Amino acid sequence: MTMRRRITRLEQVLPPPNPDEALRQKRWEKVWARFFRQLEQAAALLSPEEEQAVSKALANLADDKPFDDDGLRSPYTYWLQDLRNGWSRLPKLAPAAMKELVVAWSSPGVSGGVVCKSCGVEYPHQNYRPVLAACPGCASREWDWAHLVERYHRAWKELDGYVGSRIVGGVT
Repeated sequence: MTMRRRITRLEQVLPPPNPDEALRQKRWEKVWARFFRQLEQAAALLSPEEEQAVSKALANLADDKPFDDDGLRSPYTYWLQDLRNGWSRLPKLAPAAMKELVVAWSSPGVSGGVVCKSCGVEYPHQNYRPVLAACPGCASREWDWAHLVERYHRAWKELDGYVGSRIVGGVT
């Protein structure tokens, strides 16, 4: 059996990976790196109390088990999963805006996020109310529930910092 024929048979059994998934993985790696780079820049602005809360949330994130009996161990897990799912985006933010986000996400009682309609930044909610009065990225007060964002076309889905599928001509 020739090499080409073996490859053809293998491709029939195991089709090649979807090119969109490979692109999504590359975008995710960039967003993941940006998250920690911006977190490092924001860390210089944290008060000792804020630093303690953020450190605790990060330590829980680093735990091998993302879930415990009461749900998610780290409130950052909501945010990062939603970024990876394409329900929000992480643009380049000023250190003060990133500080506001990481402190808000480390607040007790965070149970998910809302996403800015204008720029796609996700910020947390407690008891179905946003923790912040406006988006730290652009100051807009209009938002969507994070889990509903995939239903809507938003201009920010075409911008840097978005991991989900790109929409071209109305088709994903």
